[in-house]
Amino acid sequence: MKDAGRNAGPTFGRDKFGGRARFGLLCYTDTLNLGDEIQSIAARRFLPSIDHYINREMLSGFSPPDGAPVGLVMNGWFCHHPENWPPSDAVVPLLVGLHITQERSSRGGRSAKDAMLGHPAVKYLRGFGPVGARDLGTLAMLRASGVDSYFSGCLSLTLSRPPVERDENLVVMNEVPPAVARHIRATSGKRVIGTNHACPWNDMVKRFEAAETLLAVYAGAGCVVTSRLHCALPCVAMGTPVFLLDVQRDRYRFAGLEDFFHHGTAADFIAGAANYDVDRPPPNPQTHLPYRAALTARMERFVSALQDDAAPAAPPLSAAERSQILSINHSELTRALIRQNQRIASLEQRLAALAKRIEAAPATQSAA
Repeated sequence: MKDAGRNAGPTFGRDKFGGRARFGLLCYTDTLNLGDEIQSIAARRFLPSIDHYINREMLSGFSPPDGAPVGLVMNGWFCHHPENWPPSDAVVPLLVGLHITQERSSRGGRSAKDAMLGHPAVKYLRGFGPVGARDLGTLAMLRASGVDSYFSGCLSLTLSRPPVERDENLVVMNEVPPAVARHIRATSGKRVIGTNHACPWNDMVKRFEAAETLLAVYAGAGCVVTSRLHCALPCVAMGTPVFLLDVQRDRYRFAGLEDFFHHGTAADFIAGAANYDVDRPPPNPQTHLPYRAALTARMERFVSALQDDAAPAAPPLSAAERSQILSINHSELTRALIRQNQRIASLEQRLAALAKRIEAAPATQSAA
């Protein structure tokens, strides 16, 4: 597995800011998926302190009050608002376990792939490489864009098991299709419960607490069946037998990670063709262990480098390049707003025409 050293450059400069390295943790206040918090929990256990909670969708605007640079593990899914990429110069990133989505932003019209791998923004990833890709799809995109990168797997593979007792008589269903839920309840002789990663709160504390509760449930289960990647991977990390249903439409997110757990289609699971019995589940594969060890070592080196004042903090983008990126993002947002206004105008015209037909209908019937 490739994992080259960090680029040379100006150091972190902790002595200038009070003699202690600063660390941040990604937080999320506008998403519905507690899988985001699970990935931050995985990063948190390696950090000696958390001096700042930094919103993933507002990285470009982050500015610590004391001006001290902040080490930030940038893992997980990126992102809903690619117009706010790249991070500010205050961030000293570790880019590991990174997934770049190809889904288009509802706000700006562009995907994170377009924004993060376009010129000149791609220079950020090149400058802070090598980048650890969470999946093979992201790895292919990075390499096609000239970014030094490797397949790291997901940081949630390093999660430790919380101190809960395992209940071998408990089967947990996490966001499974109704037909699968009916099949499990009808065929299992064990106690069956359901969980959900949807989160209705914007409160950061509640979100992290809910994610920790979910992890404790998975750690205590005898078996878990799920459609969620960030249920399956934590189960693997904690040693809970898990089966992942291949029902998500964006399958490229799973490439390379599917070797770490049992998986198959919902139809095969119900028909028995997947050969997976929730009452007598087979152990998970152990193929994740080298990646877990490499991720742990990578995190420890990052933290140590910041504490030893040896982590490079030189921004790979010039002021002119950042200005160019802002101009591109502004243009994209403007075009998206124009398209949105056009759609609204078209809808208003259709509604007006429909209202006219409804208004004319009684008069037509009366005349008849």
